[in-house]
Amino acid sequence: MQREGDGGSRLKFYMRELARLTGRLRLLASIVLGVTSVNFLTSLTIIVTLASSRYWDYWFVIQMAVIPISLTVLAIGAIWLYERCKREGAVLYEELSEEFEWRISTRVQKPGREEDDVADLDARVTLRLYAAMTDLWFAPGRLGIAAYTVLNLGLALFVVSAAVAQLRD
Repeated sequence: MQREGDGGSRLKFYMRELARLTGRLRLLASIVLGVTSVNFLTSLTIIVTLASSRYWDYWFVIQMAVIPISLTVLAIGAIWLYERCKREGAVLYEELSEEFEWRISTRVQKPGREEDDVADLDARVTLRLYAAMTDLWFAPGRLGIAAYTVLNLGLALFVVSAAVAQLRD
């Protein structure tokens, strides 16, 4: 448990927490990209397979449609977790940024305080790494999340509609 007056250790704790969230964002962004890529390739393969013949077993077609649906659910779950971590990190980012701005503006420069400069550098690097990870790979900004969601949902709907069309024939 941390003491109330121990601002330095609380600051370090929150910096480590922001670094942990940055790592989690990096992992989740990679998962979203990977699952979406697999979903795209799988959907393409399924569409080509279904189009190559007019006669497929009913259960085979159903099983083929379940794969992109499952991948879509996995991708949307990863996107949701990504957004949740991003919101949590945004709060820490804002508070830490304000704290460092306040410390810098009120600190009187004293010679021989290199450890403060190193701590400030570590903090700036951590803050910038977090800021860099707030966008999904290949789709920056708020539209990136929408793009990945729409792409995954579109792939699932496309494969399901192709499977339904195959079953009607």
